[in-house]
Amino acid sequence: MGEIDQLKEQLRDSFSRIKKEMSQKDLEIARLRTDVEMVKQNLIPKEEMKELIFEAITRALNKKEEAPLKEELLKRFEKNKKEIIKQKIIELIAEKQDISISELKEQMVMQKYCSKASFYRYLRELQEIGRIDFMEINKKKICLKKAEF
Repeated sequence: MGEIDQLKEQLRDSFSRIKKEMSQKDLEIARLRTDVEMVKQNLIPKEEMKELIFEAITRALNKKEEAPLKEELLKRFEKNKKEIIKQKIIELIAEKQDISISELKEQMVMQKYCSKASFYRYLRELQEIGRIDFMEINKKKICLKKAEF
């Protein structure tokens, strides 16, 4: 009976190993199923992301097609910005006739037409070309528009 006992022992060992391997395989299958679910959940947002990116690119291309006129106008404005601001300064001086530099600065700088440094540079340029002049009355510097001929 020694051989039969030996065979039984070998069979028990074999079944035990097989059972252990099956348990490991079951655990691996469960882990893989979890991984598959996670991948599926991540795929949906990736598809949505692709659609969003495609829509954004399409919108950007459409804007670029519509933008040439806008770009051209902005370029013209940037090119003439200095002259436009100088003209606005002259208009304000003509409108108020005895406007002080501080009032004029407040209107131009506070309304963000230009910076304070640019404002004073524009005044100096306008004075140099003879479009405006300054007069001091009671310690208050007044801007005057020179008559045009």
